[in-house]
Amino acid sequence: MVRLNSHIPLHVLTQIINRALPEWLPFHPHKWWIHVRNVYIPMSYLYGVKYQMEENDLILSLREVRIFQMSVLSK
Repeated sequence: MVRLNSHIPLHVLTQIINRALPEWLPFHPHKWWIHVRNVYIPMSYLYGVKYQMEENDLILSLREVRIFQMSVLSK
């Protein structure tokens, strides 16, 4: 299990985000579709704590594929 640097539980972070924006905004989180919230809020949390996963075979192979795709597209 990977330990994050923040001690804020995810449900508390979600409440903070929901209260930080005025509800009259068209992009307030409570107006999003549920699958958008389920992806965006945890990803923004991971970005906020600067989470980095350890490199493994999957990560390295994905990088190789991405580098290959970028070299093919640049031609």
